[in-house]
Amino acid sequence: MELSSDHECLTRVRRRLGRSLLWLAMKTSPEINDQVNLDALTKLYSRDTFNEMYRNQITNNKRRRPEGASDWLVFIDVDKLKDINDNEGHAHGDEKLKAVANGIQRSIRQGDFAGRFGGDEFLVAFRDVIEIAPIKERMQQLNQQLLGNGISLSIGVVEAPRGSELDDLVVLADQLMYQVKQSGGNGILMTDSSGLKD
Repeated sequence: MELSSDHECLTRVRRRLGRSLLWLAMKTSPEINDQVNLDALTKLYSRDTFNEMYRNQITNNKRRRPEGASDWLVFIDVDKLKDINDNEGHAHGDEKLKAVANGIQRSIRQGDFAGRFGGDEFLVAFRDVIEIAPIKERMQQLNQQLLGNGISLSIGVVEAPRGSELDDLVVLADQLMYQVKQSGGNGILMTDSSGLKD
């Protein structure tokens, strides 16, 4: 019994030490920081890092926002990436994903952040948005720019009320994205916290 508790204690110490060393390594080495926090292919935040940032900067953040501002979550899916991979090869599909990631990076404002959710899906958090029309315009422009590279996107956008859970918002944004995809893709569908769609 004592052996078991000693072993558990040692395991906990190793985990804490490992996390501390990782934190120290991340602070002193940009390369290690990137390997831990960024998606290897797209160089956007990894899913875990995005989730943590969202919790820290949006869900649990009690910061004072500008009057009338709200946060928004964008769910982006690359249309027909499977066809690209099957017909042109996965290397070509990876180049398309990189192009989407670069386009997303150019489309977000300072203070916003984006991550690769998985496969051909991306998330973007727009913070302190006073008027949603410019955000919608940014996403439409992103889609138009990528069309020149043979890429189209299905995009769902939801308002993120203060304190809302990321998992719940992802489900809602994914549903909107799926409606766009069912209509042929290459579009955007948005809803605010009252459920009004645009």
